[in-house]
Amino acid sequence: MASGTANAVTYKYGECVRTASGWCDTWETLTLYYNSDFGGAASSFGGKIDSYTTSSVVYVFGGTVQGNGYGYAVKNDAASGCVDSDTYNYKVFFNSYQKGTSQTFAYGTCKNLNSDLKNENASQDWYS
Repeated sequence: MASGTANAVTYKYGECVRTASGWCDTWETLTLYYNSDFGGAASSFGGKIDSYTTSSVVYVFGGTVQGNGYGYAVKNDAASGCVDSDTYNYKVFFNSYQKGTSQTFAYGTCKNLNSDLKNENASQDWYS
């Protein structure tokens, strides 16, 4: 994961390497896309993230993938996602700290965020 720092805030860009078919080729991560149907900028983050934006860390779309949303904060800006794993499932939550409405992404699947979570995503968790 690459990062940069400005004004005591760390900006975290998840790595997403696009394959020839256009998908991110990462492993054991949840890749979130700025646009529906897996378009625009993307970032992949593994594990539990209590909040995509805190007073000291902001997770952003970017890294190696340019496009609509590049450099935007992931919190409340994701529209679709893919789980790049054959072991872990992920949940995306409406609120920080894995609270509120959630949507499950089974391992190896890709889908648009539902109407409750599209552009209203704040945290994630993983489980096997």
